[in-house]
Amino acid sequence: MARFLHRDLLVRLLAPLLLIPLLGISTRPHFVERYLQEGNLAEGFGAYQSAARSIAQVAGYYEWRADLWEKAGLLAIKGNDPQAARRFLDKAAALGSLSLEAQIAMGDTYLEEGDPSNAIQYWQKAQAEGNAAKIIILNRLVKAHQLEKDYPAMMEDLKELIILNPNEAALYYQLGLILTATQPESAPAYLEQAAAIDPQFSDTANTIRRSINTARLSGETAYTNILAGRALASIDEWDLAVEAFQQATLARPDYAEAWAFLGEARQHLSPAEEQQTQSLIELEKAYLLDPESLAANSFLALYWQRLGQLELALEYLGNATHLDPSNPAFHLEIGNTLSEMGNLPEAQTAYQKAIDLAPKDPLYWQALAEFALRHQIQLQELALPAALHAYELDPQNPSSLVTLGKTYYFLEEYDHAQQYLQEALAIDPDFPLAYLHIGLNYLVQGDVQQAAQSLYQARELAPNTAIAEKVDRLLYQYFP
Repeated sequence: MARFLHRDLLVRLLAPLLLIPLLGISTRPHFVERYLQEGNLAEGFGAYQSAARSIAQVAGYYEWRADLWEKAGLLAIKGNDPQAARRFLDKAAALGSLSLEAQIAMGDTYLEEGDPSNAIQYWQKAQAEGNAAKIIILNRLVKAHQLEKDYPAMMEDLKELIILNPNEAALYYQLGLILTATQPESAPAYLEQAAAIDPQFSDTANTIRRSINTARLSGETAYTNILAGRALASIDEWDLAVEAFQQATLARPDYAEAWAFLGEARQHLSPAEEQQTQSLIELEKAYLLDPESLAANSFLALYWQRLGQLELALEYLGNATHLDPSNPAFHLEIGNTLSEMGNLPEAQTAYQKAIDLAPKDPLYWQALAEFALRHQIQLQELALPAALHAYELDPQNPSSLVTLGKTYYFLEEYDHAQQYLQEALAIDPDFPLAYLHIGLNYLVQGDVQQAAQSLYQARELAPNTAIAEKVDRLLYQYFP
């Protein structure tokens, strides 16, 4: 703010010394001359808000001058003042047609204020009037149509962009993802083209293509939509996943799995809180259509877990284990839920059941060790053997190494803890949990400098997470 005030002061001091002609106007009142000079000088200094105000003062005197109002609006945009820009550009538009630059800018102000519909109107008008900025306008239309979830319009935008940029792999990829959600049979060709141009898209393209081709063998459109949606969810394309699952419910309104996946996917949209009511409606519809649907019971359990309604979550998890008794994942979730409820004996039994079903999977041994560490029970008798077993099954897994290092930390065997935590970082140098626990290990041994360095590294690698929050509490406590 001080910088802009300084610029304004400098403008006012220097403006009277300048003689700047104004677009052929020969006779002007003194105050118009002054505002004009201030505006042009402010623009030269980059003080765009000040320049916009000055030019608007001039335009206020020459009310019929659309070009002055437009200039004030464009300067206001440069000065990050979209409300003033809209006001000035509206006046310019009322006096005559806006330039291509101003029409694009007007659309930008609407989009910035969360009004993609009006933004689209301005950009489409600009698009119709000339091709000078076609690529720029089309890119903006893609963004606005995406915000409105108008996928047919978005596809047309992308197809036009592909004609103009036939070697742009990202365009084929984006169009392929939209087609995966809406017309899965047409998606593989575009995804393969994206991968052919840029190999970075190969893995995703192949995964989605395999899902679609496998599903199409069934001849069931809704099933194809579900597998397409699951593929999109696996790459965190949740908006498109929701669209795919909605397509499945339209193809078969009686398909419980389609409603279940739709209800789950909706909770991953942002902000998730606004999706909860609709999500529950869809999940309950799935359950009513088929109470023995594994997807309906699983996702209802997750839904209630997220809301802290653990008794309800446990009820649906029980249904899921009854439907699929050999699946260790359900017993793991029962263990996690009982652990959170404080029912430790039954939680331990559930973890052990998961291990019995998958004794060679390190995930379940690690979960048992973490359970004991979390509640600080049977560290020597339960946590250490479980952590060692997870490590032995997968010695290259940094997560298992961190669990083993944490176990030794709580057993006060700090050298062993350091050894395994450092091994985790040797495998994954960007693993924030390892840095966090190395920091704790240094801290308890009194090496404050090394502790601080590791804790800061953990926070840098995992900003805005539970890890960062824990680091901040430790730094506040030990490094005030």
